[in-house]
Amino acid sequence: AVVSTQSTGHFIIIYSPILFHIPFIINTHSNYYHYFAFNSIIIISPFDLQIFDKQMSHTHTTDNDSSDDEVPTLSQDTLSILQNFLSEKESKVNAQYINEDTAAFDEDWQLSQFWYDDKTANTLVDEILQVTNGVGQIACVSTPSVFRALIKRKSTLPDTLHYFLFEYDRRFEVYGDKFVFYDYNEPTTFPADFLHRFDMIVIDPPFLSLECLLKVSLTINTLSKVPPNSKLESSTPVILLTGRVQEPHIRKLLPTFHVCAFEPGHQNRLTNPFFCCSNYKSRLLGIDEAAEAEANK
Repeated sequence: AVVSTQSTGHFIIIYSPILFHIPFIINTHSNYYHYFAFNSIIIISPFDLQIFDKQMSHTHTTDNDSSDDEVPTLSQDTLSILQNFLSEKESKVNAQYINEDTAAFDEDWQLSQFWYDDKTANTLVDEILQVTNGVGQIACVSTPSVFRALIKRKSTLPDTLHYFLFEYDRRFEVYGDKFVFYDYNEPTTFPADFLHRFDMIVIDPPFLSLECLLKVSLTINTLSKVPPNSKLESSTPVILLTGRVQEPHIRKLLPTFHVCAFEPGHQNRLTNPFFCCSNYKSRLLGIDEAAEAEANK
């Protein structure tokens, strides 16, 4: 492999296809790596990387695994640099998704993931703020786009607003205790302190099926606050986003929901017609009067 270097002060960039074959660099998204040296520039060649791989593997063998073959070794300085590089890279990998400037979660279509566009996500955050006055517990259920919009705007949000992501995709575990694993096939399985806790729910059923909608409705009931008189229906505001094909099922299962005038958009321009509805009349999202008239026939 050919190595070229470019330095700026104490900064070195190493270009090399061989980097993709070194175990500790697998799954990176770039073909170049940044390394800060101390008051000098040190060029690391592909051969150095190969030796490092062998040397690190050799240090994990037992005495019984000894061989007559001589294992090439790196200088202590070079070995230290590569070990520090490994540690630094692992730290960056662990932190990259929770940094609002570098977060990069690709859609996983096998999980039926389609991210909302920025306008949609921010409109929903505005609605949350308007409905709650910036006070309360918010459940983002299968709506990571909305949750991430909240994260990005956290510096402007009041400390009295607390939000959680209920999601099947464990990549979002990087958000720590704000992440709650959610499988719609177990719609009421949550830690006890999350039951009947939330002041507002924004939910997008993972799949366009009656079965999924039935289970999601159980999730709504489980997370919604229950008034002191348990015979009364929960007054927790809920926004539900899904495909238009689900509208007839929603009218039967959730008759108190209104179709909103606001039409959600997606980053990748989803071809299936999409809409949102709520169990209250929203000033910001509006009401689809034609849909209301059709429902009242």
